[in-house]
Amino acid sequence: MNNRVKAIWHKVMASDVGRRMARGSFWSFTGTAAARLIVLLAGIVCANLLGKEFFGQFSMVKSTINMLIIFGGTGFGITATKYISEYKKNDPRKVSSVYCITNSFGLASGLAVMILVFCFAAALAANVLHAPELTSAMRMAAIVLFMAVFNMTQQGTLSGFEDFKSIAINTFIGSLFQSVGMIVGGWYYGVEGAVLGFGLPFLIMLVLNKWAINRNFSKSGIKLDFHSVNKNDLKILYKYSLPAILSSMLAAPTLWVIRALLIRHDGFLELANYEVGESWRAVILFIPAALTQIILPILSSVQNEGKNKFWRVTNVNILLNGGIAAAMALVVCAFAGYIVGFYGQQFDDKYSVMILALSTIFSSVSSVLGVALSSLAHMWTWLLLNLLWAAIAIGLTNVFLSIGMGALGAAMAMLLSYLVHSINQYVVLRIVTRGNA
Repeated sequence: MNNRVKAIWHKVMASDVGRRMARGSFWSFTGTAAARLIVLLAGIVCANLLGKEFFGQFSMVKSTINMLIIFGGTGFGITATKYISEYKKNDPRKVSSVYCITNSFGLASGLAVMILVFCFAAALAANVLHAPELTSAMRMAAIVLFMAVFNMTQQGTLSGFEDFKSIAINTFIGSLFQSVGMIVGGWYYGVEGAVLGFGLPFLIMLVLNKWAINRNFSKSGIKLDFHSVNKNDLKILYKYSLPAILSSMLAAPTLWVIRALLIRHDGFLELANYEVGESWRAVILFIPAALTQIILPILSSVQNEGKNKFWRVTNVNILLNGGIAAAMALVVCAFAGYIVGFYGQQFDDKYSVMILALSTIFSSVSSVLGVALSSLAHMWTWLLLNLLWAAIAIGLTNVFLSIGMGALGAAMAMLLSYLVHSINQYVVLRIVTRGNA
């Protein structure tokens, strides 16, 4: 067995793409895991310091920040990743141009989100969070958002250079300061202090990321020059960035609508059953999500080397991500009865947990296929496919809930929608790669 593993490892490391995937996977996974663990432990300490009610308020502000980060920063970040990885070896001017465009618009996007949230902080606190006392915390969150949105764009640049080591180290350092900041801020100044402690480390990450970006440009022999931008380069904003932003805005509202439908049909008790399965779904998807981060720059850089190599890399990642999700899902299914028992005697719906666990297989596969389409710059097509997924997920949820399936129905809707989404993306990807050499 050991000899077989060694043989596979030597075969992987003998390939340029294999080495890049192994290196990227290591740093992406370890960096993400370490950072999340530190923040998780700090959250436990914060909960004890703040108390249940104030910790709930802090968590709501933090989740609002995380949601708005996705809206503001994701599109420009993956645009930087795609085009920098594609042109870094053969078109230095284009790399400089893409960096200037994406980081300028990422900065502008962060400013816009900050101004909007700051101006409407009172309305958000009173009407959305139903907690007017969180107005000052939301104003602090606005400043945090500016730094966090721009941080995502910077990380997209580093991903384009495949510098996952710097991303991992910088994120880990930021998480250390974030954990200390949350605890110290929460101890002295309550919710507002915890929010400030959560946000200030993004400033540290901005500085560290900028150093890493400058180092990568210097190492690649590429000169940063704002005069390198021309009119044609700006087309990436509506051809790539805009549909990427719109796609990133779909998932959270879709999942929110599914939860709202479940509450309307069956109440909060069934939602509680569903949330148990969602929690374990998130656990299963942790590793595949970390691995997916490395795929875009690699596929973007090999797309011009022929469709056979492109599909080899894609298929390997489908098998890897889908296989990891399947293995973890089967473990969760096997122990689903025990898992729901941990949540208390009122929880007895192990089948929803099992179905949501199995849905991660298709969710992981669809993520890889979505990144493959992104690497080929078929972003509007990808957006349409994501819209179709959202419609199917919501539609099936409504149908299953109307016949009294409760949380199990919502879970089945997720499973079937991701299955259809995977098939649709695979078929479209085959069509768009048909003409490649």
